[in-house]
Amino acid sequence: MEEFRAGNKPHFRIVVWEAKDLEALTAEAHSLRAKYNLPDELPFVALLNRYHLEYVVKPQLNTVEFLFRLMDLLDQTTRDRAFAPTYHDMINPRYRTPTSGDQTLEELRVDRVDYESFKRKCLDLSILEGAGFVHRVISEALSWMFHLGDKSMTNTFVQRNRFLSQYATEKASTAVDSDEKQAHLKVAERAIQANGQIPGQIQQAYDDYLYICHNLIRKLLSESGAP
Repeated sequence: MEEFRAGNKPHFRIVVWEAKDLEALTAEAHSLRAKYNLPDELPFVALLNRYHLEYVVKPQLNTVEFLFRLMDLLDQTTRDRAFAPTYHDMINPRYRTPTSGDQTLEELRVDRVDYESFKRKCLDLSILEGAGFVHRVISEALSWMFHLGDKSMTNTFVQRNRFLSQYATEKASTAVDSDEKQAHLKVAERAIQANGQIPGQIQQAYDDYLYICHNLIRKLLSESGAP
């Protein structure tokens, strides 16, 4: 490196990073570390529930009737919050074309996305999908639940929102059109507000995940576990 500096006299500063510095900088950049085959500890592994792991690593042949017998007994609020992404994926609702920028997705949605609609769709699809249908649906649902409740990613989400707020603020400062400026400022404001809510939202999602694992997945592991 010293020979390169002496022979080329670069106009930029060359910094040599020690391994411990690189490890600290990339601690949460798991995809980057995987790309370059760097040793990596996965902090989320310690957060995974044992029933989740046991359920997804082996084939399970649960019946859809047994699944909904158990799901009917779950706390409705927790169940619907935990399964919300899965409801949406399974129902695949239609949306109207927006007529203004103030309309929400819920206002534009044509089809109902709720537990009863999810149940009907699953009962219909299970006839065509075969014995592994419940396992596929529940495995995907658990992936979403844990993703939303992965407490090891809290700082990463906060940092992303902070960057988004800064970026939107910078765009607003250079915007000529007043509507465009207000739109960027609104994005920045929402990002700041979201940062105050993120830790609590992730903790809530993790609590929901644990509830589902203990009150549904544990019983799905054996059909004899029905209450």
